[in-house]
Amino acid sequence: MKYFYSVFLLFLTTYSLSGQTGGNYTYQFLSLPNSARLSALGGSLITVCDDDVTLAYINPASLNPKTHGNISVSHQFHFADIQHTYAAYGHSFSKWKVNTHVGLHHFNYGDFKYGNEIGISEGNFSAGETALVIGASKSIKDKLMLGVNVKSIFSSFETYNSFGLATDIGAIYFIDSAYSSLGLVVRNLGGEISSFNAKNASAPLDIQLGYSKRLKYLPFRFSIILRQLQRWNISKKKQTIYSGISVLMANFCWEKIRIFESAEDIITFKGKNFLSNR
Repeated sequence: MKYFYSVFLLFLTTYSLSGQTGGNYTYQFLSLPNSARLSALGGSLITVCDDDVTLAYINPASLNPKTHGNISVSHQFHFADIQHTYAAYGHSFSKWKVNTHVGLHHFNYGDFKYGNEIGISEGNFSAGETALVIGASKSIKDKLMLGVNVKSIFSSFETYNSFGLATDIGAIYFIDSAYSSLGLVVRNLGGEISSFNAKNASAPLDIQLGYSKRLKYLPFRFSIILRQLQRWNISKKKQTIYSGISVLMANFCWEKIRIFESAEDIITFKGKNFLSNR
């Protein structure tokens, strides 16, 4: 019996291999998980289609009639007064057989202190980023779900501002009813329209492919998610790690568990690292 519990706890753990893939994009907050469920499962779950409307932020193809009328609000506290909020609402139009959602993703980096070259404080400034997400999905011959998200992104650091657009394109294919499924998504395809400086940067592109198998008589699901498929060489030098982007994630999880987990973030702007001084 002790051996059984040991194996059980082992499989409830999420494993990930992290690669150095950050430092080349703007709007990095788009890569962070937007709910407690996704945080507990390694930040990505692109193969599941249930009543959780927050999954549409990762893969819009997960929208379905079960998400109709559902509202979700998530708030996470990070270190140094950084806070992260996501709110979403799902709605289905039965006449056109289209499922939609709208979401608001806000990342507040807190207040910072101005300081001159000799360390004298000259006031405070704030920093934050927000994405307004609108998405829709449609079922194709019952076994295939297709979806798309459009994101309007606003970023403000002191007096510097940026605006951008990005899109997610996803699909979920059901192999045998709701027990086995494949997921494919191209996330954050786009970038800045107006930037902090003269050079526009891209959003954090991430191509993901996944497979899930749900056990028929037990409340367990096994998932394998491949991430960053657009980058086969992750060994390049002079790249910074951002929030432990997973290359391979294998989960054997109990679906009823919800665990809050916070990621650590470093705000890098014009070559400097800013941490809240509150």
